Amino acid sequence: MRRLPFRPDSRVTLALVAAMAALGAAHVLIRTWTYGAAVGFDAVYYLAAAENLAAGAGLRGFDGTPFVHWPPLFPMLLAPFELAGMDAGEVGRWINAIAFGLIVLVSGIWLTRNLRSRFLALLGTFAVLIAYPLIDRSAYLMTEPLFILLTLLALLQVESFLKSGRKGPLLAGAVLFGLAAATRYTGIIGLIVGTLLAILRRGAFSMRIKAALAFGMISSLPLAGALIYNWTTARSLAGDRRAQASDQSLLDSMKQILSVLDQWIIPGGKDFLEFLYVPFAFFFLLIVFHAIPQRMYSRFFSSDILPFGLFALVYLGMIASITPLATGTPIDSRYLLPVYVPMILVIFRWGDKLLSIVGGSRVYQYALLSVVMIGFLTHSGFMIERTLADTAKALERGYPDWLHHTAAWEESETLSWLEDNPVSGRVYSPAFDLVWYHSGAPASEGRYRWSGEGFAALVGRIPAGGAHLVLVVGGPVPEAEYADTIRFLPGVEVLGEFSDGGVYRFPRDGALTKRATAPT
Repeated sequence: MRRLPFRPDSRVTLALVAAMAALGAAHVLIRTWTYGAAVGFDAVYYLAAAENLAAGAGLRGFDGTPFVHWPPLFPMLLAPFELAGMDAGEVGRWINAIAFGLIVLVSGIWLTRNLRSRFLALLGTFAVLIAYPLIDRSAYLMTEPLFILLTLLALLQVESFLKSGRKGPLLAGAVLFGLAAATRYTGIIGLIVGTLLAILRRGAFSMRIKAALAFGMISSLPLAGALIYNWTTARSLAGDRRAQASDQSLLDSMKQILSVLDQWIIPGGKDFLEFLYVPFAFFFLLIVFHAIPQRMYSRFFSSDILPFGLFALVYLGMIASITPLATGTPIDSRYLLPVYVPMILVIFRWGDKLLSIVGGSRVYQYALLSVVMIGFLTHSGFMIERTLADTAKALERGYPDWLHHTAAWEESETLSWLEDNPVSGRVYSPAFDLVWYHSGAPASEGRYRWSGEGFAALVGRIPAGGAHLVLVVGGPVPEAEYADTIRFLPGVEVLGEFSDGGVYRFPRDGALTKRATAPT
């Protein structure tokens, strides 16, 4: 292939990759500067489990239930910092920012080593840097950034094993995939993919089987330990999930996946998709017409591409099949995010291979680069615009109100009163995770419970010493309709009513079985 006008040497390329990685980590830290990382329902349980583990109370949530709905690695990672007196939420913010920076760095190093065109390598690294879905999720106190980093590192080790046949990378890949599965249960897909890759490698069949067995045994140990702990503590492998199952069909799941992929190409700009697909269809036809006569199919499915491509295909297929059964919710960007970087690496590696095929013609080279740049600049413009807009909003007002660490909840009269006037005993609330997070109460007390199923069920569970009910306007259950009813229940004491909710003291069990009639 002839030399293109822009071809920096390897040291300059790696320096630019490192600079982009540092910029990515800094961007996440800046975005979370004012209000910290975004905290939602899952994040509250991570924080509570870390706090309880540091306090010697084991892996339990703020409501006292065993921490089994999620794998244990993330709270176990936060617990030592909590024990040292550091704020677990702030530590998680730094972990995710560093993880995102390392994702950019690892992607850039792989592209630099495997692409002949350093221009495309830098372009691919930049595509990871500006990835709106990755940046957005890295600003949450969630496990996706760590999971994606561990998965990416594991795939790199498996790729090294496929090339060299050495046991070291295979064992390292197994450990990394095992840690990924202990971070998110979907990491079991990595275990399956790694085992398949060990079998697909060239060599004697018996050796491949031995490698696959060794990989499977080592990679499954962390997850097996977590599942055994879950069963012994809660008689459940991964929490109660079947009750949420839906009748969503496989076709519905595939449509949702295509919709997510559309948004990844042009976030918020579907009107441009047809325009963008034209140059990429041309790009695909170039690959086909040049690969067929030269019999170069193997060059497009080589050992450096196979781990990432196979992981993406298996992951998408299993998510489409399992998600409706496991969660009962539509497939969104969060579920598919682990395939984002592998897809980028495959796309740019294929682009580089195509450049080498058409390398004898300057016309083909510049035509191909023009097609790539048209699509890439359109894609980048939308990604950067949405990322910067959301970062500006996060700095000014925090995150959407359904999250807990925002300006709206920081200014809540009800939550402020509760923080200044701690209540004792059991506390019920439809937004029980939000109330605990802002109450400042120790997670080890396990006093906070959900009350979203209605008063009848709530009354039957009130302990002998009574309980408190906290209603917050804007929580997951409409509470405004409850307030008038609560006032006229016999024995209920109104501790405080505010513009955004109220705090009520319920008497001991049995005092609410007879309701008073509200005056007309």
